Amino acid sequence: MISSILAFTLLSARPAAAADAAVLGELRVPVELAACKAEAKPLPAGMDEAKKAIVTVVTPDGTGSAVIVNADGTALTAAHVVGAHKTVSVRVAAGFMLDARVQQVDVERDLAVLDITGNGYPCLPAAKARGASGAGVFAVGSPLGENLAFSVSKGVISGYPTLEKGTFLQTDASINPGNSGGPVLSEGGELLGIVSWKIVGDAVEGVAFAVPIDVALDSFALSDVLIGGVVGGVFGPGAGVRGTGPATLVVSAKHPDVTIGLARDINGAMAGPQGPVAIYAGSVDDLCIAPCEKPLKAGVYTLIAYGDGVDPVRQKVELRPGERRVYDVQTRSKAVSRTAATMSALGFTTAIVGGSIWGTAALISSSGEGAPGLESAGRGSTLGGLLVGLGGVAINFGTKPRWVAVTEGGLGAAATPTDPAAGAR
Repeated sequence: MISSILAFTLLSARPAAAADAAVLGELRVPVELAACKAEAKPLPAGMDEAKKAIVTVVTPDGTGSAVIVNADGTALTAAHVVGAHKTVSVRVAAGFMLDARVQQVDVERDLAVLDITGNGYPCLPAAKARGASGAGVFAVGSPLGENLAFSVSKGVISGYPTLEKGTFLQTDASINPGNSGGPVLSEGGELLGIVSWKIVGDAVEGVAFAVPIDVALDSFALSDVLIGGVVGGVFGPGAGVRGTGPATLVVSAKHPDVTIGLARDINGAMAGPQGPVAIYAGSVDDLCIAPCEKPLKAGVYTLIAYGDGVDPVRQKVELRPGERRVYDVQTRSKAVSRTAATMSALGFTTAIVGGSIWGTAALISSSGEGAPGLESAGRGSTLGGLLVGLGGVAINFGTKPRWVAVTEGGLGAAATPTDPAAGAR
């Protein structure tokens, strides 16, 4: 009897680096994944045309594949192909290399979106429905690396099993390392799925899985939970006209070591036993780190400025369509805040001790026993402690970090201050 060992394998040519669990610095933007206007061509007759919309993804960790899904150069691939990289290279069917930015990553579903430099690309339309079990399919990719780029294998849809990682399109088409991120195509030439993984082992053959295209589209459907932002950068048409165009935001910090983040506040309500309850939700998925050069949706955002040597500071900003806000952050070093806190604590503690001594000395004096020196020391400690403590309070409030609305001439509508301390400008 032959025993078999099954292994779940990710299909990049070499193991990619583990994806960074945190997505700080990522900017989630609307992705037109189903916007390909090209007409699907039956396969295999149309395979040469289909290959023009398929690319080989090259990273320092290995190679994989991707499929272009709109003419602007948006491509779908597998998350483990790009790993933790923010940019990758892609080789198109014509042979030349292009740069691509990793726009979004869904590690849980093993999906990623690439933005390839340029536009006017051939693309493949997404299937409007899942293919039936037993229907013929084609897998296209770069098995075992670039030397076999744009290889085609054929199989059938074995089914759509729901496994621990989710629902997959199972196929017996030949899938190998380097196929990851490549397309599974219907005989009609439509995109059915994105190759993700396979089972390998003794006596195991032809058991590979792709993420169904409907699952991929759902993964990046962000119309209801979307942030974007122009934080620095260039403003598009209508940016300075109230009520039209994208909302825009410009922020700056005079401290060189300050990092600025922008988070969209997501508010809603839920029904509870006692009636509707307002809720607030925010996550790292809704945070971008400046500069983020994308149009903002209208809504309430939180500006965050932080750094190793400064106190963090937050500011709520409400943006409306066509409105432009300009903010500057006034920071305070942590050394100053520590000094202020120490002065306040020591000063008021000294004042309390001095007051106790002063009061005790006054009682002694009232009983006829002389304690003028003790009373004078208590009075001096009390007054000195109060001065030091109040000085600490003054330093604390006088140097409080804050966001200040400012204006810049000739760049559209003036910002409206929302920081009460900023005053009208």
